[in-house]
Amino acid sequence: MFAQLKLQAQTIAEGGGLYANADQWDGYQPARDRLYQVLRGDGSHPAVGNVVVISGDAHSSWAADLTQDPSNSDVANGGYDPGTGAGSHAVEFVGTSVTSPMILNTGGLAESLLRSINPHLKYVDLSRRGYLLIDADTTRVVGEWWFVNTVSRRDAGQSFASAFQVLDGGHHLVPAAQTGARANPPALAPA
Repeated sequence: MFAQLKLQAQTIAEGGGLYANADQWDGYQPARDRLYQVLRGDGSHPAVGNVVVISGDAHSSWAADLTQDPSNSDVANGGYDPGTGAGSHAVEFVGTSVTSPMILNTGGLAESLLRSINPHLKYVDLSRRGYLLIDADTTRVVGEWWFVNTVSRRDAGQSFASAFQVLDGGHHLVPAAQTGARANPPALAPA
């Protein structure tokens, strides 16, 4: 997962805080900082827009605004405003596993705690299995999380859980509705 996942929130100036997993991008802060520099642009290079990161293999579901300093509320100085998304440079959708074991089921308590520490996280589900459906067109990218009823036996049951989208030219996630079937879907890729 590219988004920061902290167990203790601090701004970069205060040391950054305590990260949950150094085996994801949190363990490679200099490399992630270089990517943020490219996204922001500089005097010689324009900012890069409309960036959507799609990640997986986390055995959990996430949606995040991507900001270099999510614990800093001062947008004018590189911070992030979780209410407006100001300070976000891109977004990330993380799909869960279909059959791999869940991380844990705390009845939503762990998810609430993680979101309170990490204001850039817009959606977190640590316990259900299923898949992430991405629906993209020229106006927006929508990520929908669908969860299966069981993996212990054959069962076609699934349920829609949540959806978030980023609009063309936007840099932050907003809640979305489940997308409908397209009238003229593109052809499937050749087998």
